[in-house]
Amino acid sequence: MLFQIRYKGDGHDRKQAEIFIDKNTGDDIEEYAVVLNSENKLIGHIVFHEWYAPFKTWEIGWVFNNSYHNKGYATEAAKAVLKYAFEDLKLKIGRIYMTIFLKKKL
Repeated sequence: MLFQIRYKGDGHDRKQAEIFIDKNTGDDIEEYAVVLNSENKLIGHIVFHEWYAPFKTWEIGWVFNNSYHNKGYATEAAKAVLKYAFEDLKLKIGRIYMTIFLKKKL
């Protein structure tokens, strides 16, 4: 199962966690929770959804707790989601975009 979430101690209150779960269960999941198995802790989420259907364009992005940056977790999650998209769902994707939002000015 690719989806798991906890509401205690992960930055989500109970209501936010319930909304996230309701929105991302079933056949139309766009945001996948990323759980660090060794700690059984939600550390972020990855987004993957169709962005522009005529060109089979999809978007991928992620948000992680700052404590888990630069440890390869986003790369691992992105590889897992893309493998799932191509191998399990057999999606026909023309291109994939990733948008980066920076907190600090360059």
